[in-house]
Amino acid sequence: MLRDVDGSVLGLGPNRSIIGNHPMLLTGVETSPSNWTNAYHTPNQYAMLRVSYPHSGGVKPTWRREKAGTSAVSFFHGYNSTFLIAGIVNNGYEYLVTPDNTVSGRDMPVSIDDAFPGDVAVVKVPNVGNFNGLLINNLTNQVNSLSAFRSSSSSCYYIDGTGMIWIKFIVPVRSQSIRIRWS
Repeated sequence: MLRDVDGSVLGLGPNRSIIGNHPMLLTGVETSPSNWTNAYHTPNQYAMLRVSYPHSGGVKPTWRREKAGTSAVSFFHGYNSTFLIAGIVNNGYEYLVTPDNTVSGRDMPVSIDDAFPGDVAVVKVPNVGNFNGLLINNLTNQVNSLSAFRSSSSSCYYIDGTGMIWIKFIVPVRSQSIRIRWS
């Protein structure tokens, strides 16, 4: 994917993106010119969302893109320790990343890369908020309600009653990283 920041590539105005035909990239607002194959331009912007399970060998997570009023889209990611996906930013989408089994390691880096200052993305990780000795490094702004989370104008996190950690990235530069640890 490529973000046409100033409109000089596509000639359609600033902040359009060129994307492939992967279901996690498509939302229904894309246009594919007649001389393009499996490629589209869209008003959506994207950044790389990354979750790692460095000490949990054999984790197979599913990424799920969610937004009220739209159909959810899921993508199964094969075995590895680091999982990344191009996520839509600045458009209200939330990304739930669910491992197929209990995470055995005690360390989970989460990051957004290849973003622009001010880009907003939400990543949700289930159950980890229930682990003993939970620490979240590099993100000190914990809010105590979902409404506070949604209305926050700075990066923050929220742990709901089920143990889901909601992470809101509002990117200060080109990337932002946090580390979730537990005992």
